Amino acid sequence: MKNKRINRTLAAVLMSATVLASAPVAGFTAPVVAEAAYKAENATPVDIFNGFTATLSKSAEQLYRFNVTKDTVIALTVSSEDNSVSTDVTIKRKINGIYVNVKGYRYTDSNNLRQYYYNLPADNSPYLICLKGPFTEETVGITATKMKDVSNHITSAKEIKMGKLAAGQLYTEDDNDYFKFNSGKYNLIKIQATSENWASNDYSVYKDTSGKAASLVGSFRYNDLGGDTEVSNYIRVTPHKTYYVKVNRWNGDPKEYSFKVKGFMDVSDSAKTAKSVKMGKTVKGKIEVKEDVDYYVVKATKTGMAKLSCSSSGLFASEIEVYRKGSAKKLFAGYISPSGNEAKFKVQKNKSYIVKVIGKSTGSTYSFKLK
Repeated sequence: MKNKRINRTLAAVLMSATVLASAPVAGFTAPVVAEAAYKAENATPVDIFNGFTATLSKSAEQLYRFNVTKDTVIALTVSSEDNSVSTDVTIKRKINGIYVNVKGYRYTDSNNLRQYYYNLPADNSPYLICLKGPFTEETVGITATKMKDVSNHITSAKEIKMGKLAAGQLYTEDDNDYFKFNSGKYNLIKIQATSENWASNDYSVYKDTSGKAASLVGSFRYNDLGGDTEVSNYIRVTPHKTYYVKVNRWNGDPKEYSFKVKGFMDVSDSAKTAKSVKMGKTVKGKIEVKEDVDYYVVKATKTGMAKLSCSSSGLFASEIEVYRKGSAKKLFAGYISPSGNEAKFKVQKNKSYIVKVIGKSTGSTYSFKLK
């Protein structure tokens, strides 16, 4: 399903990538690093947020180190005075005693300017910036800014409200954003999402902070590279419970996105709170989710034979069962036919009877009448 685009102005306000610390991009007003190192253990300490410059000779590699004390997303800028940047830049993190590359995303690539996003978890060990020179000598300026980011831990997920627009940005291919919401009175939800062009994301809904497969209650893949709005299928939830939404990149570029969690009311899935309907009236329903179960209760207005008439939009799409409230004995049980089917059984006046519809095909519809 596609609707109009979500208000991008509001999304931009919600998501604006706030600069928490800044430094010059070009012009090299930052201090020059006096001495470069060529081994990790001797890497030169730098303050990347105040910036520094480095002069690299032909094909030489220089190493600098900096510390990250809390989870941080940075925008790293590499600039040059001579209107070209040929230096290769990588950031490395120490894992199990070995420095490995941190995945970044280059979002600007012009003659004299390269800009990258990096998602850097807090670490007791320093990070390395590795600069590898081109075939000729080159002087570059390196500076970084901290970006505003949604929490990438489910235990510190950002709280959002049902029906309200939420927004964020995935900065790198392996970036994850977490949100949480309370389902309120609703027992069904849908996710309505959009993103910038050429960005497809996965939305996963969990019932607890474990984030494990057993905790997953539903998922939705936004897969419109044109940036239009898409809406998920129904996802079953329990009323008045906290749920967690994980947003991660699936395909395309990591970019800004926005979404809403919309709530819906379904027929009760419990016999104790079955929906009351009148005898002789046609009841229509829908199978919103896989293995959906809808319960109705009908009070008999007569004693004698009652006739159940029912039909479904699909073959083997749903089953129907009828039994007296408080009894396990079924008066009727079977599939609902697309062409319609009927059954007769005895009822007693003023006694209540449970009609249970068991969904087998998501999106199918059904109707029944007991008279």
